[in-house]
Amino acid sequence: MNMDTKKIIRKEFYRFLGLYHALSGEEFRKDDPRFNLQKRYANYALKNRLRFFITLKYAVKHFSAKKLRILDLGAFPGTWLRILQEYLLDYETELFGAGLCVPEEFAKTMKEKFGINIFSINLDPTNAQLKNKNYPCQLPFENETFDFISSLEIIEHLTSPVHMLKEALRVLKPGGKILITTPNVTRIGSVLKLLTGKTNYDCLAPPDYFNEEDEWRPHVYEYTMQELINLLKNSGFNVAYKHFFNCIDKYFDVILAKQGIIDSIKIPFYIVPHLRESILVIGQKEK
Repeated sequence: MNMDTKKIIRKEFYRFLGLYHALSGEEFRKDDPRFNLQKRYANYALKNRLRFFITLKYAVKHFSAKKLRILDLGAFPGTWLRILQEYLLDYETELFGAGLCVPEEFAKTMKEKFGINIFSINLDPTNAQLKNKNYPCQLPFENETFDFISSLEIIEHLTSPVHMLKEALRVLKPGGKILITTPNVTRIGSVLKLLTGKTNYDCLAPPDYFNEEDEWRPHVYEYTMQELINLLKNSGFNVAYKHFFNCIDKYFDVILAKQGIIDSIKIPFYIVPHLRESILVIGQKEK
C-alpha cells in the first residue's frame, strides 16, 4: 500500500487486514475456549486490529528514515512483522524477530516466504521454567544494529524485563527507539473487579505456577505507566513518548447481555487516561 504513512487511516487499515492471509499459527483453534463466542471469522490480525492500528500509527511517527532495520521482540506468530512488511511499502525495511515459541516450520516459512529471520532467544533468563531450554539469552546481533525495536504485549510475561531492555539498548543505534505496549494495571476493568470483591490478578500466573513446557506463559506482572517509564529509564533509555489507549474491539465477538452492561459502564471512565485499557511507551537511546 503506497501512501503517506504519517497518516494511518483506520478504515483503510481495516480494509487491508480484511485481505490479510493468515498463516496457520495466526488462526485460532476451534477448540480454544477464548474464541468460542466469535460471531464471525477472526485470525490474530483481525482480532487485534485496533491494537495494531494504534501501534502502527504511533510507530511511524517515530521512524527516523525511509530505510529502517527493525527488530520485533516476542515475534511469534509473526503478524506484526508481516503488517510492517506488507503495509509500509513506501519504507525500505529489513525485518527480524526474536523470542520464544518459534516452531521450526514457522521460522522456515517466515524466512522463505517473507524474507524475515526469526531467532529462538530466551529474553527472560531468570525464569526457572526456561532454564532447561538451552536457548541463547543474548540477541545474535552486533551492537548498534537496529533503528527501531518493537515489543508488543511481551513485557508483562517476563520475570526479568531489564534483561530484555538492556539487550534492546545494546543493539539499537544511537537515537534508535523501542516501542512497548502492555496492559494497564490501573484500567477501569481492574478497578471494577476490586469494587465488586473480585481479584484484578486473574490475568497473572496463579501461585506456584510452574510448567517447563509452556513457553507462552501467563502474565507475571502488569504495570502502571510510571512503573514502565521508570523501568525504561533505569535500563538506560530516555522516554520519547507515552500514551494510554483503549484497544478492545468487540466487532468479532458475541456480546452477552451482562458483558454489554459492564462495557457500557466503563465508557465514561475512559475520559481519565490512567483508567484506559493499555499503555504505549517509546524509549530512545541517547544519540
